[in-house]
Amino acid sequence: MSWFMTSAKVRKLTVVLVTATTPVSTCSNESLKNLTQELNSKIIYKCKEVSETRINECASNNDISCTNCW
Repeated sequence: MSWFMTSAKVRKLTVVLVTATTPVSTCSNESLKNLTQELNSKIIYKCKEVSETRINECASNNDISCTNCW
């Protein structure tokens, strides 16, 4: 995929997967595994599952930064 991210422009990619009470998908999802295979090996990939409840809690509290939510 020539349009995809290259390590010259991207060094790290973090996917934040917002999950419902009953998760439909996880970080082990096949499409996310495919993504890791498409990435240049120099790009650091992370996937984090965060509940929708946690995101809502953080969104309503200005004292918590986004990165502290996950």
